[in-house]
Amino acid sequence: MLDRRLLAGAGFAFLSALGFSTLTIAAILAYRDGANPLAAVIIRFPGAIIVLIVILLVSGVSMRLARRDMLICWCLGALVGAQSYTLYKSFEVIPVGLTMIIFYVYPLIVGVVAGVTGLDRMSRALAVALVTAFAGLVLVFNVSGADMSGAGALYAFLSALFWSAMTLLSVRVMRECDARAASLHMQVAAATIFIVIWLVSGGVTLPSTTFGWVSFLAMPVCYAVAITAFFASVSLIGSVRSSMFMNVEPITTIALGFVVLGQELTPMQLVGASLVIGAIFALKWDTKRRVAGTG
Repeated sequence: MLDRRLLAGAGFAFLSALGFSTLTIAAILAYRDGANPLAAVIIRFPGAIIVLIVILLVSGVSMRLARRDMLICWCLGALVGAQSYTLYKSFEVIPVGLTMIIFYVYPLIVGVVAGVTGLDRMSRALAVALVTAFAGLVLVFNVSGADMSGAGALYAFLSALFWSAMTLLSVRVMRECDARAASLHMQVAAATIFIVIWLVSGGVTLPSTTFGWVSFLAMPVCYAVAITAFFASVSLIGSVRSSMFMNVEPITTIALGFVVLGQELTPMQLVGASLVIGAIFALKWDTKRRVAGTG
């Protein structure tokens, strides 16, 4: 009989992935009615900030961090902001499915850097996953026409690099501080940076229709649901298992992109996407197995 705790944790992880996917679709719909990536990045953070504050208050955990940890979190927040902006710029240019396939090579980037720097060992599973994901990306990029843009692909890859850097650099602070408090400071830092950019540049454009505004205002709600569900999943089954189940996000995003936005991938791109996603699942499974073996 399956463990109820595992089922509940998996359910929350899937809900989190669906929340992030719905957030992406809402951003595209807001774009179509006049919003731009800077507006999308600014509006997504308040939901997470409010939810994290509530979670910390209810759980009785202090929001305060040591000054050194707070400075680290604010620097990490700059990376989170950069990752969000480049991801949303990519959504503006290429189909969301292609963006998510490219972005989701970040676990492989993290694995390579961790292996090279000695933070983790280079396993055989990582080598196989790298080759498989590379083959998948070759198929994804093997397309002509307007659907593939070099700029869009570059934005997606930069987003993966920023997220990889944040993941690697946050290890110590996430180990020594409460993850929710650290995340709160990162979200506040990212929001502050982009609000300052908005005030200085005035480069925010907002939706021009009621439907656009509904989509726009749905973004912080989706982000809040996704963040809450993710932490609920981690509390039930741990970060490793939660991260494994969260890998359904590119699948749900591709599906929603097709159903809601009418964005289609070619059969060859779908094969490539399957290879990339399969490589990530295999790598996460191997990581979970090794963690269990050393526990």
